[in-house]
Amino acid sequence: MAIFDTHHIYIYTICLGIATSMASFILLGGEPTKCIAFTHARIMLHQPASAYYRVRTLEFLLEVEELHKVREMITRVYAVRTGKPFWVVSEYMEITKAI
Repeated sequence: MAIFDTHHIYIYTICLGIATSMASFILLGGEPTKCIAFTHARIMLHQPASAYYRVRTLEFLLEVEELHKVREMITRVYAVRTGKPFWVVSEYMEITKAI
């Protein structure tokens, strides 16, 4: 996310093949009129994930809360940058659909 925050001004981002996971998020980081995905490029969104499935319950609950915040933040960025409604982006992330 720090990469996205620091490179969104005067930067072209281009997807030639596949942009999955955070690569799709970084692709959005270019200036809005300078984000390009070629005709046969594939962009995959999904929900944020965590590796904290073997920790104590309290730590797990804190991690889940943080993941919800990150998911909402990422979904809002996708919605603003693509012009799609929040709920549409959220659905795409839920079903891990390539768009």
